[in-house]
Amino acid sequence: MSYLTPGSAPPLSTDLVLTVAASLGLRLPPEDVQQLAISLADQAAAVALLDEAPVDAFNPAIEFDPRWRD
Repeated sequence: MSYLTPGSAPPLSTDLVLTVAASLGLRLPPEDVQQLAISLADQAAAVALLDEAPVDAFNPAIEFDPRWRD
């Protein structure tokens, strides 16, 4: 499993960031777009690491009872 350092993922394109922001109804100051592209790329890379997690040996939790205790 690899680990990430901030800014290690290639940044997203500014066009993609602006498109996502527009679809969410957000207005971004132009000076914030590049930093946001870097931050979003880091977040996407961190989530992508979850694909490497060895979860085959575990059964998914399909029920939850709040009365259960450890």
